[in-house]
Amino acid sequence: MTETEKLMVLNNQYETNLGAMLRTYMAMERWSMRKLAPEIGISAATLHRLCSGYAMDATTLMKVLNWMMRVRA
Repeated sequence: MTETEKLMVLNNQYETNLGAMLRTYMAMERWSMRKLAPEIGISAATLHRLCSGYAMDATTLMKVLNWMMRVRA
């Protein structure tokens, strides 16, 4: 496996895990994607793609991580 292929696998696993964490949070809080998305600063469609394991850009990733840090505090 090439380095690029390894990075693609790792990136996919990370995005899938991040999506799973967001789905778990929504379930615990009984929030919909439409309620959570504006809290993060992204659209509901983007959140849906993220929770489905699709790739995200760096800006979206930073918004999600910043939101997670605010929630954790």
